Amino acid sequence: WSPLIWTTMATGVSPRRHGIDAFQFILPDSGEKVPPISTLRRTKAVWNILSTKGRPVYVLNWWATWPAEPVTGLMVTDHFPEDPDSRDVYPSGKKEKLLRKTGPLGEKRFRKFISRYMTPEGAGPLELPDGPIHNIEFLRTCWEKDTRTMDLTLGLLKENPAPDLFMLYLQGTDILAHYYFGYSYRGWRRPGWINDEKINEELGKILPGYYRYCLLYTSPSPRDLSTSRMPSS
Repeated sequence: WSPLIWTTMATGVSPRRHGIDAFQFILPDSGEKVPPISTLRRTKAVWNILSTKGRPVYVLNWWATWPAEPVTGLMVTDHFPEDPDSRDVYPSGKKEKLLRKTGPLGEKRFRKFISRYMTPEGAGPLELPDGPIHNIEFLRTCWEKDTRTMDLTLGLLKENPAPDLFMLYLQGTDILAHYYFGYSYRGWRRPGWINDEKINEELGKILPGYYRYCLLYTSPSPRDLSTSRMPSS
């Protein structure tokens, strides 16, 4: 549902009209299976509309924005920084500069994140099972993607604090909610989920801690979540 929902928000029209209604598409010419991409969208998004009027926009990591579209401002797609042809950024010439705005994502920084946000006061350290999804490397993948995006976002806002439109998608908050919401809020637990209270307790730490991390990371003061460094628009 994610590409459908986020494209609906960006266009203001239904999936039937904008055309992004699945996680995978088959290209009619080649028969190739591809994820949702910008060239499959049939309607203008809000960043297209504002760009035609010369209004500055920043769009970062939004679903189905690759390859990057021309905008008045900057578009960093959901494929950044993996595309070797730099179609993940518009203008493409800014990619190297953007990469320099992201901090080092080494083991020390990840462990600091775990100890600060995944260990509630009075609780022991996070101990995840060694499963295909519920493991520390799955959490690391989400953290790396979102931390890189937030590093980039805050670096950009130091240069231009007030574009007319700023759209940011943090993929980890979406993915982790799909997998861990029921462990944090038990009324939402589904049949077939892990039935082990010790494991449930550990998995229940992840979502609240991750949301807190994203909020505090973008707040000017760790004690004040009401005033974010992100633009209000």
